[in-house]
Amino acid sequence: QISIKGLELVPPVTFVLQCGAGPVYLSGQHITQSEAEEEELSEEEFSEEDVGDEEEFSEEDVGD
Repeated sequence: QISIKGLELVPPVTFVLQCGAGPVYLSGQHITQSEAEEEELSEEEFSEEDVGDEEEFSEEDVGD
């Protein structure tokens, strides 16, 4: 089963060229990700955001 912005296709799928002579090239990519990988990525993004926030402030920004 393939979903393209809410359009679900179940292989095999046939596309028909409505106008023009073609050729038409279709390409795609199927990526799967486990829940453990998703959690790991979320933790990495959070860590990078924390580091970025700390670097935005200098001693001059804090004031007296």
